Amino acid sequence: MTVQLAGNTQAAEGFGTLLWIGDRDHEAFFDAYDFCDTAVSQLAYRKSMTDAIRRPASSVRTIVLCLEHDTPLHRAAFQSICELHPECKPLLLTGPLCAGSRPSPAEQYGCNAIRWDRWESELPAYLRRCGWANQPQPAAHSILVVASDAENARALLSIASSGKGPAVWCRPEQVGMVQQMDEIWWDDSATKGVSLGDVLSSWKSSSGRHVWVAGDLSPTTKAAALQAGMEAVIAKPAEYWRLLDRVCERSDTGIRRAA
Repeated sequence: MTVQLAGNTQAAEGFGTLLWIGDRDHEAFFDAYDFCDTAVSQLAYRKSMTDAIRRPASSVRTIVLCLEHDTPLHRAAFQSICELHPECKPLLLTGPLCAGSRPSPAEQYGCNAIRWDRWESELPAYLRRCGWANQPQPAAHSILVVASDAENARALLSIASSGKGPAVWCRPEQVGMVQQMDEIWWDDSATKGVSLGDVLSSWKSSSGRHVWVAGDLSPTTKAAALQAGMEAVIAKPAEYWRLLDRVCERSDTGIRRAA
C-alpha cells in the first residue's frame, strides 16, 4: 500500500486518511487535488476504483471519487469501497460533462456531489475529518472593480462597497491611474479579447490580489486564469457570495490557489 503524506512525515494523531480515487491530473480536478495534497494530514491516491479495492488504504475517513463524465456507472464497485471503509464519508467530484445528467451522479451513487468549479467553497468541509482546519484570512479593505461600463460594474461595486474600506470602479483603460488597492476585481467585460497576462501587466502597482469574475467558465479558462496570476476565479452570478466573503472579516478556507 502506497500512502502519500501531505506536509507531515506522519498522519496527525486523531485524524484519518483522505482516499482520492480518479485522475488527479485532469484539468477539472488538479487544483482540488493540489489543495488536498497540502491540506490534509494523510492522503492515499488510487487511480481507479479497481485499484482502490485491490489496495485498500488504512484509516479512511473521507473518500473523493472523481467523475469526468456520467458514464459508465460503477455503483457496485463504489459501494464495495465504502464497505471497506465503514467510517468514511463518501463524496463525488464531478466534471463539466456531468452537468445536466439525469439522474444526477449524486442520485446514481447515493452520496453528495460537488461540481468541479465549486470545490473551493464546498470540499474543505469534508476534509476536517482528515486534519484540515479553517485558516484565518484577512479581509480586503480597499477594492478596485474593473469593468467595461457602469452597468457591468454595478453588481460587483455594490458587493465591494459592503466592506469597511473604499471601493471604486474604473474602465480597463484607466487601470494605470489607480494604485495601492488590496484587491482588483476584473469583470470579464474588461478582459474580453485580451490575454489575462496582458490584463494583469496593466496593473502597475506591486501590491494587490487579483480576482477574475466571469461567466461561462470551463476547466481550461479557469486554469489559464490561475496560471496568468489571478488569485481567485469566481463564477458570476452564482458565486457572488464568495466576493462578499472577501470583504468581510472571516475564517476562510485557506486555499493556496483559489478559483
